[in-house]
Amino acid sequence: MRSLALRSLTARRGRTVLSILGVALGIGVLYASLATDAGISASIDHTVRELVGRADLRVEAFGPTGLSADSLRAVEDAPGVDVAAPALQKRTYLVPGIDQTQPNPPVTAVGVTPGWLRSERMLENFGVTESNWRDAVEQRPGFAISESPTYVARGVAALAGDPDAGRWSGTILSARQLADAYGVTDIDGSKPDCWGHLAAFGWEHSGGEGIENFR
Repeated sequence: MRSLALRSLTARRGRTVLSILGVALGIGVLYASLATDAGISASIDHTVRELVGRADLRVEAFGPTGLSADSLRAVEDAPGVDVAAPALQKRTYLVPGIDQTQPNPPVTAVGVTPGWLRSERMLENFGVTESNWRDAVEQRPGFAISESPTYVARGVAALAGDPDAGRWSGTILSARQLADAYGVTDIDGSKPDCWGHLAAFGWEHSGGEGIENFR
């Protein structure tokens, strides 16, 4: 049986060579795609760590809907937890339509991160509202570097309308970077740079020094 197979392979050497090359190419493409996916994931993790640091504990949901509000609250209230930051992860597949004849237009993948966002929950934790948020600076001077949701929203709107948005493909931009690139400001006319302040003074620093140079 083995000799019959060898005889068949040697009789059609050209076909045999093409078959071997096809198998090798398929394996190479598979490993290249896996390596690319792993590289992208590692790059995103590295960027996030540079911006906000590594989490001591990461809690993930099994289902596609993610963690519920009750689950997040339970994590926040767990002993020893100082900060719990929810993160959204979603895998998207670009599939052409059944009757589509033209290729899909290019897709630009860009990550955007706000700084110290004055979300409803954050304002609630400090016992203030958006109109009087500066009252919380008395108890936490570092809160002066915070920003409104409007700040990052203006940057995202400008990014979405940029015909040359492809230059940002594969990057993660902060709200301040968007502000500098597109000339937008927060609602009070400032341009908070939370991550720049953290890079200069450290994550544990909350005294508020130097904030005037990062707004």
